Amino acid sequence: MSDHKTQFPTATTELEHVLDDKEMLGRFYEFLSSIYSTESFDFWLEAEMYRHQDESTLTVRAEDIYTKYFGDNPESPLNVDDPTIEDEVRKRMEKPGKDTFLRAQSLVWGLLKFECFARFKTSPQWATPLTKKQKTDLKKSRIGVLITDWVAYYKKAKKKGIDLHIGEGAEPIAPKAPLVDRLYDLPDIEEIFEDDSMFLAFREYLYRQFANENLTFWIETELYRHIDSESARKERSKEIWDKFCTPESPMPVNIDFNARKAIQNALASSGATIYRDAERVTWKVLKNEWFPEFCASDVFHELNEGDGVEYKRSTTTRERGNTIDMYHNLVQTKAKVEKAGRDFVKEINEEPEHWGKKPSDVPKIKAPPISPKVAKDNPWESPRESPKEKKESPKERAKDSPRDGEEKKSARSKDKEHHKDKEHHKDKEHHKDKEHSKDKERRHKERSTEKAGEQAEVKDKEHHKEKSKDKEHKHKDKSHDKHKDKASQE
Repeated sequence: MSDHKTQFPTATTELEHVLDDKEMLGRFYEFLSSIYSTESFDFWLEAEMYRHQDESTLTVRAEDIYTKYFGDNPESPLNVDDPTIEDEVRKRMEKPGKDTFLRAQSLVWGLLKFECFARFKTSPQWATPLTKKQKTDLKKSRIGVLITDWVAYYKKAKKKGIDLHIGEGAEPIAPKAPLVDRLYDLPDIEEIFEDDSMFLAFREYLYRQFANENLTFWIETELYRHIDSESARKERSKEIWDKFCTPESPMPVNIDFNARKAIQNALASSGATIYRDAERVTWKVLKNEWFPEFCASDVFHELNEGDGVEYKRSTTTRERGNTIDMYHNLVQTKAKVEKAGRDFVKEINEEPEHWGKKPSDVPKIKAPPISPKVAKDNPWESPRESPKEKKESPKERAKDSPRDGEEKKSARSKDKEHHKDKEHHKDKEHHKDKEHSKDKERRHKERSTEKAGEQAEVKDKEHHKEKSKDKEHKHKDKSHDKHKDKASQE
């Protein structure tokens, strides 16, 4: 392949043309990350490298790939609709060979080539070079190492004139023809701001896919950041949080844990940008995932054919979300923004800055000053200075804070109580030990006395036996003497 700087990107470029270009593969992977489809690219690369490795190592690698993508509890399950493919792979695993994953690989290649890469060519990542940070992160990641190894192998094979037969072995399976044929004639998502029928059709499609909360969340947060009144923002920020951001919310959206924590920490400030990152990520999902699928759906065909789309208006309560009225408010907001000389479409397509970072890494939003009256009404809130008042040092504020004083008193009293409890516990334990040792000594004396009594009793018995024996001997001697005397007399 010749000079990529002048050749890429062009409208005629296909996936097979960039397989030796790390930059373009990196951009493609960034796009796949935005639509949550990286496992397809991971599997294809690993299966392709497996197909060209030495046969002596096939069994071990086959086990690794099968466990990761096809096992009982796969780490990265493939989005493959054909159940016969998994059955075929399982059967071939009895005796792994270079064609073990060939059919599954061909299907995934068709998905990457005809759908993912085609959508990638219409995305911002297509013409946007990787940043220095993106390149560094990619280089350190597992997929970055895999891409590097693949590009080196691919270039070496091409230099030697070896045909790697990419995508061959089984016919690649492409998506439905209408999506491919009309790909470059499809509307952009931004057109919903000019065409309310398209907006309603898109909303109806999301309802059918049980994903309408994404659109409602994005509209409400976009309107929120244009609210000028601080009191109105404070009320709406809590409503949005309760409606979308907790597990108990009626319309929970998929927000990263750290981002949710950052929003929660900044909720009290009611800043205009507290939902900005979550809003941007949701817009990316709507733009790169849901809207292209909507354009290939029956709802979109119904809209184009003029039959109309049946939809139901939400209730006027904010529990369901009055999306249609909010949509009209958003169109008016867009007109105001553009009248002020700003680019509304460019603003909503900005990349999220702090998504996925720890709350400690996210810049904190400075809370507005609280008036002395509010602080007086709330004894748990230390009074903050107004902008015109003289600034005090943190130590002085801490010294004057009634909350800090009460906390210190409370802490000291708790320490005293804890110390008393500790001393009482020690005394109790010491008393128990003393009583226990006394009982032990008493029992020892009793046992000693019992033993002494038993020994004396044994001695008495022995002495009594000896006495009785002496008596018997004496009696025998007397009777013998008597017998002798009687005999002598006779």
